[in-house]
Amino acid sequence: MSLRTVSIVALSTLALAGCQNGRPQKDEAAAAAEAASHVVGQEFEGNASHNVNSLSHVLASGSLSALLSDTDSDDLNELAADVQSSIYEGNKTSWRSSDRKTRIKVTAMTQNSTSLAEKVTILNSVTAPESLELLNVPYWIKSKSGVRIRTAPNTDSAIQDTFVLGTTFDAIGKTSNDWVAIGRKGVLVGYIYSPLVALTPYKETENGTDLNNFAGTLESKSGSVFDFTEENTTTLPLTVTRSCAMLNYTVTSNKGNADLSDDVCQQEDGSWALK
Repeated sequence: MSLRTVSIVALSTLALAGCQNGRPQKDEAAAAAEAASHVVGQEFEGNASHNVNSLSHVLASGSLSALLSDTDSDDLNELAADVQSSIYEGNKTSWRSSDRKTRIKVTAMTQNSTSLAEKVTILNSVTAPESLELLNVPYWIKSKSGVRIRTAPNTDSAIQDTFVLGTTFDAIGKTSNDWVAIGRKGVLVGYIYSPLVALTPYKETENGTDLNNFAGTLESKSGSVFDFTEENTTTLPLTVTRSCAMLNYTVTSNKGNADLSDDVCQQEDGSWALK
């Protein structure tokens, strides 16, 4: 099951006043969002690896800890990358240790979620999302014909630019109608249709994404849209719902076979921790 449990709702649309003792009362969710300090997508500097690193810690300290006690960091990170793929793309993954002695099949199942007040920074030319599914991981363009970047999550909106095959970028989140919100330097700069992109393979963006660096497939691109200043952006209050999931492992090993599981939950930066 893919991760589709994060919803971000612009609280400006929720500024409805209640009434208590004859006096208008400010909406509690809106007030909480105004006071929120965390801005979604601001972890772009470590975006390429922070989720894999957090899942490596989950694996090393959770139900697999005894089995993985002698596993080197490269093997552990490869397993964590498989777990990440299972969470975000609904894949049933199968990992095998480099010594070929251990095999682990992973299936992620979405469970409950928690809504909290946060914020997002967007370009002034971009429409604020009504809802998002929190991602905060690097994605890449898999469409051979390239993909248009739009100012709103629909085909009627203006085109910002076009990304070619292989371009990597920060995926802040996904809308309810299946568009991915694109981040550059922690700012939401446009939307791209979800079926045309995918989770970037582990290690390919260790030095940052193409869009953040204006590198690789973006070398010949115009910076007129994405080379912005703070004056071109606005920070809005939003309600963010973080997901929890059950990670199910089927283990085949020379130490024995087992069916194990861990309960994990998203943190505010999109990383994962044991529940």
